[in-house]
Amino acid sequence: MRNLMLCAALALPFCSHAQTTDYLDTVLVSGSRTPSTLGKVGSSVTVIDRSTFDFRQADFAVDLLRYVPGITVSNTGGVGKQTQLRMRGAEGNHVMVMIDGVEANDLAGNDEFEFGNLSTADIERIEVVRGPQSSLWGSDALAGVINIITRKDDGPFHAEASLDGGSFGTNQQRASLGLHAGRGRMRVGVNRISTAGANIARQGHEDDGYHAVTSDLSGALQVNEALELSLTARNVDSHNQVDSDFITGLPVDTPGRAKTAQRYVGSHAKLALLDGHWLQQVDGNWTSTSSDNEDIAVAQDSSTDADRYEFTYQSTALFAVEQVVPSKHSVTLAVDHERDEFVQRGPVSPFGDPNQRRHLDATGLVGEYRVDLPFELGLSGSVRHDFNSDFRDITTFRTAAAWRYTPTGTAFNVAYGTGQKAPTFIERFGFSSGGQFGPSFIGNAGLKPEHSRGWEVGVTQALWQKRLRLNATYFNERLKDEIFGFLVDATGTTATAVNQDGASRRDGVELSFNASLGWGFGLTGGYTYLDASEIDRVTGLRKDEVRRPHHQVNGTLDWKGLNDRMRASAYFTHSGRQEDLGFFAPTFQQQRVRMDSFTTLGTTVSYDLSRALQLHARVENVLDDRHEEVLGYRVPGIGVYAGLKFAFDGP
Repeated sequence: MRNLMLCAALALPFCSHAQTTDYLDTVLVSGSRTPSTLGKVGSSVTVIDRSTFDFRQADFAVDLLRYVPGITVSNTGGVGKQTQLRMRGAEGNHVMVMIDGVEANDLAGNDEFEFGNLSTADIERIEVVRGPQSSLWGSDALAGVINIITRKDDGPFHAEASLDGGSFGTNQQRASLGLHAGRGRMRVGVNRISTAGANIARQGHEDDGYHAVTSDLSGALQVNEALELSLTARNVDSHNQVDSDFITGLPVDTPGRAKTAQRYVGSHAKLALLDGHWLQQVDGNWTSTSSDNEDIAVAQDSSTDADRYEFTYQSTALFAVEQVVPSKHSVTLAVDHERDEFVQRGPVSPFGDPNQRRHLDATGLVGEYRVDLPFELGLSGSVRHDFNSDFRDITTFRTAAAWRYTPTGTAFNVAYGTGQKAPTFIERFGFSSGGQFGPSFIGNAGLKPEHSRGWEVGVTQALWQKRLRLNATYFNERLKDEIFGFLVDATGTTATAVNQDGASRRDGVELSFNASLGWGFGLTGGYTYLDASEIDRVTGLRKDEVRRPHHQVNGTLDWKGLNDRMRASAYFTHSGRQEDLGFFAPTFQQQRVRMDSFTTLGTTVSYDLSRALQLHARVENVLDDRHEEVLGYRVPGIGVYAGLKFAFDGP
């Protein structure tokens, strides 16, 4: 505790980009079932907007999410490689990811979203809502929600194209076109990236390449003043070279290949009645993923396919009360139905038959109430009941309060909620043949959903004529029935998944600041302290959960000048020591390994040659530090990249 208080005291003076109180008026679409301002949702929220994309020149969204308080990223070797994101120490499949409101978590990937393929192409902004959100969005939102919002052009005509290249044989091309005429608008974009990659293994010299094409399409039609129809779609096709971990227990050069396809389609109809006081919305969404894996070295080829079909109806009543206590009210009722389908294929071996086809149906009933009271006090509450075809029904809830005192620029928020995460298809039915390199994994159809409860309290203070904003949040969460995914039997030949006894604990502090320094300079920074522990199955004692450092620090200095034609940015992240799991020869028994802390530095610069033409360049990993975020998988060294961007706006 003494170290925690010392870290908080050191970090606060440098803390978060004091967006002014106007920042609290930013409209969110994922902190509630209906759009609400950031200052009224009562949860910890971070919004990454397009200006941040322009400064940082990040090709992938995960490179920006690293700088969000409470988030830990584990990457297996650089661009396009498998990347896992944890929020407040929870598991990767406890975070729901949506793309324009379409749930994007991969049913065939243990219900985790694959951040390694999430290009920033055609993304307008990213909303990160921390804390249990299952009462609003159901399973997968146990720890929080990340909503990706794609670009929608408002002008009559907008076109963009860019060419980039640099280290590790990397080249990238982007192109997009947006039209807006009368009551209709549309936008289409394509992004292609290819890299020869770097050698991610500790031994060997083979570079592991990556190639991906991302396509986006969106359109909307304002049928009349009351009715709007819209459609969004994103398709990602990727090819990856991967190294296997066998023989030594660490990755070595192998001719492995992974081919994936991700498709997200959302159709939406919004109807506003009674002068906008009664809102109706109908959504039909489809998420489809497929993966084909080949590895000659271990003679294991496999493929998985998964489809999620969602249908949602939502009705919201908005009304005001002027008598006694003037207030504004919002009541939302919703029902959503989800059909999940999972298919796995692979060769039959003495260890079993992996070929299977499974499905799951779930229906959720949601109620949410929000009220804005005098003195800028907002209260909200939500409850959800999920009917599952394969599990017991589950009820989750959430309550929150947000208050701000404008004269001093002070804002408080407090929230308490429960969450749930259903067992995945892989945990229940999945199969992998380890053969001579480890035990085979057999699913456990009797698993129960995981349950959590958590609360948080936060304070935001604006200073220096609203040019500085400080934020501090404390959170405390408990997880029961946590699923342990690799319990090996006494013979050492078979492993399975089980619900653990006791509770896993996760608590910590998130500090951030945002400052406008004048002369075109902006400074942001953050610090996260995390204490995430679980009960050891053998000793019964508490131990740290793996891949969760206790301390993380980051900072960014941006500059904009020369009549707003030039932008420059310098940024860093520091991650403290953490532990990971190793399975080393000859026994391949699970062992804990302490991993060193690391620091990364980067810088970017861009210059607008004209209104239509821009030059830009960036340097990544300036320190050339070949650290590991996942045991055995080294990140690439220093990288230098440059490019040219063309943009044109029609009349």
